[in-house]
Amino acid sequence: MSVQAELKDMGLPSEAIPADLEVQKIRVRPSEVLGKIGTYVALVAYGIFSLLPLYWIGTLAFKVNTEIYTRTPKLWGFVTTLDHWREVFAGKASTTGVDFLQAITNSLVTVPLAVLLALLLGAPVAYILARSNFKGKEDIHERNLNYRKKVEKVYLDLAKRYRHWIKVDCVKDGKILPPDVIHNEIVKILRQKKYI
Repeated sequence: MSVQAELKDMGLPSEAIPADLEVQKIRVRPSEVLGKIGTYVALVAYGIFSLLPLYWIGTLAFKVNTEIYTRTPKLWGFVTTLDHWREVFAGKASTTGVDFLQAITNSLVTVPLAVLLALLLGAPVAYILARSNFKGKEDIHERNLNYRKKVEKVYLDLAKRYRHWIKVDCVKDGKILPPDVIHNEIVKILRQKKYI
């Protein structure tokens, strides 16, 4: 079956399918396949290594105290219990004297209130700082003319030294060109170099 016929079967209109459409077979080198396999093996190993602390914390909730405090911890094959969960949900009847449910309730109330308060106080201040002009707002490096001249000298030296560096003139008759003119010049250079 041709590619055009398969695309028609998929519901594409025939005028949208080029007549000279061809499928090229891509040859994959064995080194590329081994590289990809090696990458995935490394990612899986790293993922397991990264998730191990979470697994460890999760298992602590189901271990008896003697298993938690042992010198030789076990990742599996340990004695399990639900005593710790009973303690958490016991409320005021907790044997440790700590009401975990009250602590969780307090957190569920105070955290959203703190976030809301931070937003209510921070958003107007951020808006004012962004919109107002005040001394010290501009970049200290932009204010320092000596620093800017040194940076320009370094970049001009790099443009002379390396042929893949290209100097784009952004000033004409002592005035900075508009951003769209500079953009068009950069696009023109990229097209000449066949990057786009």
